[in-house]
Amino acid sequence: MNRIRTSDLSIINSIIFKQERPSSCNFLRAKFSALFPLLFLFMLILGGPLKAESNFTKGFSIYVGGAHSVDEYSARPDVGDALARIGFGRLFLNIGGTGYSTLENAVLLESSNTSRRKIIDNQFRAGIHKDIQAIPFLRINAGITYGSGVEKCLLNCFELTRLAYLQFLANSPQQAISALAYSYAFPLPIPAPESYSRGNEAYSFDYFMLEGGISLHPYRDQKWDPYLGLDVGLGTCNIDIKVNGSCRTYKLAPKVGIQMNFSERFFVYTQLEYEHQKFQIVQSVENSEGGTDTYVLESPTFSKRTWSFGIGYNL
Repeated sequence: MNRIRTSDLSIINSIIFKQERPSSCNFLRAKFSALFPLLFLFMLILGGPLKAESNFTKGFSIYVGGAHSVDEYSARPDVGDALARIGFGRLFLNIGGTGYSTLENAVLLESSNTSRRKIIDNQFRAGIHKDIQAIPFLRINAGITYGSGVEKCLLNCFELTRLAYLQFLANSPQQAISALAYSYAFPLPIPAPESYSRGNEAYSFDYFMLEGGISLHPYRDQKWDPYLGLDVGLGTCNIDIKVNGSCRTYKLAPKVGIQMNFSERFFVYTQLEYEHQKFQIVQSVENSEGGTDTYVLESPTFSKRTWSFGIGYNL
């Protein structure tokens, strides 16, 4: 029997699934090494002799750039998720002991109130444009994005839950340690050990994304080329907490910008986006009936104000 369960995920408080990650140095080195071939290709094209435009490359251009975004958002209360965690511990794992009811009450109290968080994100982007000659003003684009950022809790950061677990540990150490061990495999109202050292400090995340979109350029053959458009993207992600499951990310981004063509070949651009992005973690766990329970954890939709900029080359 297969069951699917969906709940909200804030990056900071996603403590259900835990798994060791590679060291951050090796991880970032692997990520950035994948970008070197693209940079080399871009530099090779820019450094080569300018050739007459062919029919094959007509309307194509390549670009590299960066982006910066920031957003503050409120994570809505999720009492249903808290009740599910508490019920799972009581009914299926028979967790109890002096102090456990206090922990349950703390989880319910904080889960019934809104949390306030801040997210900061930086991106590297590279890709291609194609002007559609048969349709006036239309341009399509496709590319890759590597993003990394941090999230910090500003209000209602589950301090009571952490204090209540410490009280549970002092009063019933055996039951508290057993509950912590169970929480590495099952959704329980137990705070992650690393949350005590970090508290409300920032958690980091990064992602690779394939994206594409369209834009309208009514003055695309002029020096100053304003435009508006829409981008979509999907990719894989990693969050700097111990999670066991596949991480995915999606985005939808209306955009408005301006491109300055300072020669026949070279241009620079800057644009503003209202980027809507969501993270999702999926884990499958075998249940006692021989079937599979699939847990889907979703973050709030981050509505980030993003400023991007870059340089390009017309082929």
